[in-house]
Amino acid sequence: MSRRIQMVAWLGVMGCAVALVGCNDAESQQAKARAEAAEAKLQKAEAQQQATEAERDGLKLEVGGLSQSVQALTSKLSVAAKLKDQVSSLSALMADRDSSIAKLKDQTQSLVAARDSAMAQLTTAKAQIDKLTSQFEGQIQKFSQLNEQNKKLQAMVDDLTKKLGGEIKLPDMFNFK
Repeated sequence: MSRRIQMVAWLGVMGCAVALVGCNDAESQQAKARAEAAEAKLQKAEAQQQATEAERDGLKLEVGGLSQSVQALTSKLSVAAKLKDQVSSLSALMADRDSSIAKLKDQTQSLVAARDSAMAQLTTAKAQIDKLTSQFEGQIQKFSQLNEQNKKLQAMVDDLTKKLGGEIKLPDMFNFK
């Protein structure tokens, strides 16, 4: 675009120069003024072109910086998406863990209740065993006492039988030997 402007300006200057050849002074002055005006416009256009190019170069740098920022943000978004997926997975695992913990607590309570029931039955059984053991020992003691009485009675029967001289014969049911 700047080359076109330069060409148009130079063509204008050249046209003015050609027109000036053979013209009188007033026309020459006008042509010279037009040429100077065209030259000024050309310089102004070149200055604008340089400013535009400088602005374009600055914008290119900004676009490059923004592109890097976009890439960095895209990378961060990718990491954030991965983290979100991991958080979702972790949340699911935590829900499963909480469910398992609740089940284990229920099972523990059931086992504690079963243990307490078994302990109560054990206590009852031990009390019955102690009671039966006590009764058995009482029976053994009574049996020992009755056995002692039987021996004494047998001894008395034997004594009486000897004293009576064997005249009395006792039936076998009283013979406890």
